[in-house]
Amino acid sequence: MRDRYIGENATRKNRTIAMIILIIFFVMEIFNISMEKVRGAAETPVIDSSSLAVEDIKTNSIVFRKNAGEGIKLKKLVAIIGALTLYERGELGNDSDKVADLIENLNTSHMDYFAKKIYKSNEEFVKAMNKTVEKLGCKDTLIQSIDGSKDKDRTSVADLSMILGKAIDIGYRNKMKFNDKIEKLLSDKGKGESFSKDGKKIKKQREKDEILGMKLFSSKEKDRVYTAVLGKKNDNIFVAISYGAADEKSGTDDGVNSLSYFMSIYRTFKVVAKGEKVGKVKIKGGRSSYCKVVAKEDLYVTLPREGEDSLVKTKLEILKEMKAPVKKGKVIGKLKALEAGEVTAQVEVTTGEDVVTGGPWSKIGISDYMMAIGSAVIILVLIIYISINRKKKKKRMRIEEIKRRRREEEARKIAIEREEKRRRNWPY
Repeated sequence: MRDRYIGENATRKNRTIAMIILIIFFVMEIFNISMEKVRGAAETPVIDSSSLAVEDIKTNSIVFRKNAGEGIKLKKLVAIIGALTLYERGELGNDSDKVADLIENLNTSHMDYFAKKIYKSNEEFVKAMNKTVEKLGCKDTLIQSIDGSKDKDRTSVADLSMILGKAIDIGYRNKMKFNDKIEKLLSDKGKGESFSKDGKKIKKQREKDEILGMKLFSSKEKDRVYTAVLGKKNDNIFVAISYGAADEKSGTDDGVNSLSYFMSIYRTFKVVAKGEKVGKVKIKGGRSSYCKVVAKEDLYVTLPREGEDSLVKTKLEILKEMKAPVKKGKVIGKLKALEAGEVTAQVEVTTGEDVVTGGPWSKIGISDYMMAIGSAVIILVLIIYISINRKKKKKRMRIEEIKRRRREEEARKIAIEREEKRRRNWPY
């Protein structure tokens, strides 16, 4: 009986051990499969091009780069900068089609027309274009001619990605044919060509809201190829600029692979909404002393998927003081998003309300509102003071009245006592 019990107990233990080993093996297999997927999704692409940059159009920031400061001659690309400059100036009127043609077809023949009509000289147009690229944050772009033909007319892969990203953004807002073409190629119903990761031409692909490899343009500078490739994920559009590849196919592959890598490990989120209050600015000589500051556009930031939103900090750079009157919507600075101290995205900020000129006191720094509040406080203090004094006076009068009555009562008592005493002492 005892031997039978020992045998059953040993069998039970063996079964338990076997079950534990099976569970451990199963868990390890699941873990290995998960790690393989993670490694496959986050594998850094091999880039053959000498330089490459990926621009997130929504955040207006470069999110992936390799030697992105390498120089490129501008040539016809200067037409895009000219169009951006003209759109920023506004009031295009009947010339809208010509400006659109600058972006859609890189038609530099219109540059001389706009230089004479709007800026009165080629030199002034060139100055305006240099200010435009500086405002975009371009550090390596220099323009010396309106057709981009001079040797010093240069840009870089990083700057070109920002310039092209801005052009696509403006194109969407102005409904250009150039961007209609892009939209068709990026949409579900489009019939345009795209490129797979191996560079072969295939029908447009869609996977988890991702469409990769729509080639925008390709060109050569001497024997070096540069290409622009578009990608889309959800509502975000990205442009990858590669330069220095051996041929067009290799450059396109680099753009597609970099977009694939970026889209698999990054996410975009909104830090500040359009119109949201981000601070205030001091107003001199105004009816109010301060004016609220709001974001002109949504501020988006792109982060690794595992990154916390709290990693992003914002920095407001605005004028220290403004003079009244101030109009609502006036651009007065920038709101920058920083990751580890580096600026990754920025938007302009504007005044969020009108501030009219104040009264005479505003000239010495006292706004009408402060004067009104101060006056109200003084009047309130006077009312309280008068009220307290009246109460004190009434109290004194009551005390005096009580004392007077007491004196009268005492005098009456004394008179009665005297009269009573005199009556008692009367001899008759």
